[in-house]
Amino acid sequence: MGKVIFKNANKQEQPAEGVYRWLYRKQSQRRTLYVGQAGARGRGIVIHPSTLGRGMSELQRAAGLSSDNRAKLDTDFVIGTAIRYLRNRGFDCVWEHLSNDPHEERDLCSRHQPVLQDGNGRIRKELKLSPSDGTHWNSKDETHVGEAEKRLYRLFDRVFPK
Repeated sequence: MGKVIFKNANKQEQPAEGVYRWLYRKQSQRRTLYVGQAGARGRGIVIHPSTLGRGMSELQRAAGLSSDNRAKLDTDFVIGTAIRYLRNRGFDCVWEHLSNDPHEERDLCSRHQPVLQDGNGRIRKELKLSPSDGTHWNSKDETHVGEAEKRLYRLFDRVFPK
């Protein structure tokens, strides 16, 4: 099983605004999985934006299956599931603080070309799955969690190297 590595968690004293990325690697293979930011959107619920906090939230899938109206999978769940998928296939997943300026997210997405995001830095639409039964995602329902993981793993089988 691959490892989770926090490469430079103290590059900027945390909590810190800025841009971070997740990448995966095994031997000579290395690719950016996701580029994210903390602090640019001015969300009122976060007292101290933190790139490290965002990475931990994604790793733990802390938002559950869905955080909006429960119709689509949450980005944290998608990223956390991708990390589990890759680790189970022997890839190390590395979190890295890239910049102290959260407004550089789009430029850094363009530079690193993350697998899970489109050209505008948004999570790919095909990964924002809806429940197959036409209801809403329920994080407390193990069948929903299992369905979401299984469907994402099928998509990941086509996206990631073996």
